[in-house]
Amino acid sequence: SAGPPHAPWPNDLDVPFTDYCDMVTAMKREVQMTVGMHAVGMLAHMGRGAGRGSKSLDRLTDEVRDGRSIVVVTGEGSIIRVVSLVALRAQRNDGLVFVQVAKWEDSKMQAACQLPGFKQDGGELVGEAFQRLFDTKLQLLADKVTITSTTHERSEKASKEYGVHTRYLKSVCEAELKPDACVNAPVCGMKPARWKSRSGVLDSTGDPFDEELKTTLQASSVLAVGGAGAASQSLYTWLSPEMFSALAGGGKDHILKPWVASLTLPEEETNRPQRLCTPVAAQGVEDEVFGRRRPAAEITQCAGADRQDILGAVSDGVFV
Repeated sequence: SAGPPHAPWPNDLDVPFTDYCDMVTAMKREVQMTVGMHAVGMLAHMGRGAGRGSKSLDRLTDEVRDGRSIVVVTGEGSIIRVVSLVALRAQRNDGLVFVQVAKWEDSKMQAACQLPGFKQDGGELVGEAFQRLFDTKLQLLADKVTITSTTHERSEKASKEYGVHTRYLKSVCEAELKPDACVNAPVCGMKPARWKSRSGVLDSTGDPFDEELKTTLQASSVLAVGGAGAASQSLYTWLSPEMFSALAGGGKDHILKPWVASLTLPEEETNRPQRLCTPVAAQGVEDEVFGRRRPAAEITQCAGADRQDILGAVSDGVFV
């Protein structure tokens, strides 16, 4: 798998995926369990975490046996838990990025602005994981993006749950939406959001960037993937890289959470599919919904849509 588009070509100084942790994550599950049980045994012997027989250590041991956690002893003698992730960063030709903004699960709407992705299975190569991503969570983008490259990120932080450090190995697939592609999915409704400042006071003015975020989010179409009535649905939209970075960092939760709380899932019987495509240039049209003239370049359309189609779509809240 060490080759484009999922990795740069190997050279004399670096061969992708040959770090010890990378290699263990690509091994068969039986081998991972052997490596992991050895590491957990050392962890218990050293008295790390809450000590031998503790609930956290027992839980980590169970996860290693079940293949849900990978634990290794590094060359420096450190014991770490390894989590491999894959994520997609799909971009339109207008620069907007396809991002997940929330998840509906257990009858609750949970706000989380992040790139769509999931954990890489044990023994699964990066290319195989991305294909599984398109086959499952992101079927709406399958065959509609062109993969250009893959970047690899590494971060490490202490795990309060297990009492050991966790190293996150994240492969981000960079992709471009094809010029003629339309992304079809049900569209969420939206109630008026009750914005609050960080102190919890109702806030209607403030930081100019916050106001820009509010305006952009309220005008954004949110796609629901998972099927009407499903126990779990993922919510996606298109945002600029700057706004995505601000919302994903956690510092704008006072903007993100009230907006997500204002979203309503589409009803199966009244749902109309959203068609999010690449913007096209056209003459300005009257946007009666917002009471102002708005360039049609701000309104996305698919090939064949005429002026009346666009006006009707705006009135119905399909194109935003």
